[in-house]
Amino acid sequence: MIIISISYEDKWVFKKHPKYIMTKCKKVINIKRGVVIKKTIKNGVIGWWISSEFIPQKKINENVELIKKEKIPF
Repeated sequence: MIIISISYEDKWVFKKHPKYIMTKCKKVINIKRGVVIKKTIKNGVIGWWISSEFIPQKKINENVELIKKEKIPF
């Protein structure tokens, strides 16, 4: 049996959908299920289907925000 593990570094979170994140390498991941969301084409526009809503790649900056780093006391 071969086990392959892939790690991604998260950078942004979707404002309306907090269980979806975008990594530094621009992959969209559902962190609740652990699934990478594939890019799709709808009417000639490239984007992602996130919770039954199509988000175009051109408007991604309007829909994401940086993940806030928490300060740990130790």
